[in-house]
Amino acid sequence: MKIMIIRHGKVNMEWQKLSTSRQFDMDCHKYDISPLYPIHKKIKGVTGTDIYTSTLKRTRDTAEALCGSRTFIETKLLNEVPLKSFCDSRIPLPLLVWNVIGRLQWGMGNIRQPEGRKDSQRRANILIEELIRKNRDCVLVSHGFFMRILIKELKRYGFKINKRRMRLGNLDFVLASREEWMA
Repeated sequence: MKIMIIRHGKVNMEWQKLSTSRQFDMDCHKYDISPLYPIHKKIKGVTGTDIYTSTLKRTRDTAEALCGSRTFIETKLLNEVPLKSFCDSRIPLPLLVWNVIGRLQWGMGNIRQPEGRKDSQRRANILIEELIRKNRDCVLVSHGFFMRILIKELKRYGFKINKRRMRLGNLDFVLASREEWMA
């Protein structure tokens, strides 16, 4: 069984460098609904392969650009790990601060974040078990932060990953494979 996991295309949106908590939360929402920059690549050899996308528009748009117009399997299990402001602040803070502390809260399971680490791992495991049950080669179009979690969990299920360094830029992909005898 082989799984190709692709990060969505580059989103056409500029994040504010400094923002209040309200502005940061608005930018997170704006990012989720913004269009992609044009994609000029195609994936060959995926005819008849199941292609999964998250429910966020950027993954569907990426899948259509890469694979053409066809039926995709949309699932919330591939959605990005949501991020919210880590506190209520009228004082503008740098984007890096919002991102780092918000992800630290995610890691600790802080209720300020909509989803904690254990929830994200559980979601990845549900998806992996579903894919193993189907036992078909597939393509997953997902998001950078969630891809890291998914790849880590795939390794726990005995999948071999083709990359050691996990730098995941837009449209980068990872191949995960699992021998039939391991199923």
